[in-house]
Amino acid sequence: MKQTKVRDLMVPLSDYATVSDQATLYEAVMALEQAQIKFDKNCQLIKACNLDGGDQGKEGKVK
Repeated sequence: MKQTKVRDLMVPLSDYATVSDQATLYEAVMALEQAQIKFDKNCQLIKACNLDGGDQGKEGKVK
């Protein structure tokens, strides 16, 4: 039986919908919709970055 590796399930950070931590909820939803179209995936995670570009957190639902 083939073992599944974590890296086989990971989503590249470049595939995340990304918004500023100052973005509105509307802007976050629009970014999420654009990521779904761009990557032809059912994206459900949004990455939030602070003004310096560093990770602030992420929000979403994992199935």
